[in-house]
Amino acid sequence: LNPTAAAFTAPTNLSITSSATLTTNAATFTATTLTLNDLALTLVNTTLTVTNAVTLDNANEQIITGTNDFTLTAAPTFSNGAITSAGGTITFSDVAGTTISGGTFDCTGSTLSLNGDLNLSGSAFTAPTTLVLNTNPTTLTGAGTISVTTLTLNDLALTLASTNLTVTNAVTIDNANEQIITAGNNLT
Repeated sequence: LNPTAAAFTAPTNLSITSSATLTTNAATFTATTLTLNDLALTLVNTTLTVTNAVTLDNANEQIITGTNDFTLTAAPTFSNGAITSAGGTITFSDVAGTTISGGTFDCTGSTLSLNGDLNLSGSAFTAPTTLVLNTNPTTLTGAGTISVTTLTLNDLALTLASTNLTVTNAVTIDNANEQIITAGNNLT
């Protein structure tokens, strides 16, 4: 799908019937639903936001963001498949939190932006370069031992659960609400 024509109107529901590449001219594309149908979607020069929960429950289901931004407003049902990024920002906006119980979540070279808790127990997780907390204190569960270059707390607390965290750059803590609660996990 290459909607670069001036008259293109983005569909509300995006359902793919064969593995697809969504290419725009640096456009922001918002869909109410995204149905993968056991297939892969690759983003090229496109920022994609999906407002309803996306289901990834088959090993063939993938969202490949490349260096593009991808936002899930509602927590996904993610038990298999993959979300991979190579430089953009992946945002989980659901303040109730997100659970990834299987599959692959690879944020290599990217920014991971969280508005709620993230439980990665059972998934293969590759940490982002930058981890950002946005609107709520966040618990990061089951990430294993991870390393990020930059951690931005934004006046919020980060709690580690079954997660050892190394941060390369200095972390700014200039507000009483900003905390890193290790709960017996390692922080370097």
